[in-house]
Formats: sequence, structure tokens, C-alpha cells
Amino acid sequence: LAVAIARRFPGAAVTSVDRTAASVAAGEAARDARGLSNLRFVVADLAAPDDVAALECDVVVALHACGGLTDLALAVARSKGAACLVVPCCFRSHPHLRAKGDPVLDALCETNRRDVALRAMRCVNSRRCLQFADAKLLAMDAAWTPRNLVIECAGGNKL
Repeated sequence: LAVAIARRFPGAAVTSVDRTAASVAAGEAARDARGLSNLRFVVADLAAPDDVAALECDVVVALHACGGLTDLALAVARSKGAACLVVPCCFRSHPHLRAKGDPVLDALCETNRRDVALRAMRCVNSRRCLQFADAKLLAMDAAWTPRNLVIECAGGNKL
């Protein structure tokens, strides 16, 4: 995603954050192969306050932000007064990324019944939107993905 953003917006400084050096190395190889001078990769843990303090950003973009990774991305956006586009994904698939929410509601988000899962996901993500004065919960076209919603906020408006 970072490569696509850097290619689409050549005048923007794009920083991609990952907690694993291997993922950062793969990103750097993709960047170098495309000659993107506006893209840098950083090894950092969004759960580590010192790592977050060192980041500078105007917009936080997180795609397929499983479980608690959604909450971490939103926390970075809020702490920096940054705009954000965060696409939450699974709620229970990765135990190390589980959010500290309601375990029953999180389980309902993962059910195979689309109608129940979508209602539960809307509930969880609507609560996440309450962190921002202008956050919106948007739905993606079901042809693209049957599960994902998008949390959008303009930034600069901490509650």
C-alpha cells in the first residue's frame, strides 16, 4: 500500500511503519525497484510510546488492520492530530493483536452470518469513531470485500 501511495502522490513524503525488520526490508526492495525517493520504511512498534513519539505524520493509513492494530493506528492519528483512513479487519484471528474490547461482540464480528457480523462490526467501529470529533464510518463496496469498513477522520480535532 505504501508503494502505491508513494507512486500516486510523488510530492508527498510517505513513511511505512512495521514492527518486523523483514517486512521493512521487503518494502525497501520494492521501493528501490521502482525508484521511489519519497518513500521510507521504519521499524517501529505502534504499541511502544517511544516509537510513536518519534513518528511524524499528517495522515495515518492502515489497511487490513487486524484486531488491536486498528486501535493502535487510531491512537497514533489522535496523538499526532493526523487525519486517518483505517480499514479494520479480523477481530480474533491473531491472538497477539486482539483488541481489548468486548469478547462477545468481537466473536460476533467473526461469525459466518454476514448480517450479524456486519452489525457487530459497525458497533465496534462506531465506538472507535467516538475518539474523534469528525470521524465517519464508511462501508466499502461489497464486491471488493464483504467484511471491511473504513474509519475516516480529517484530523486536527482531538476531543
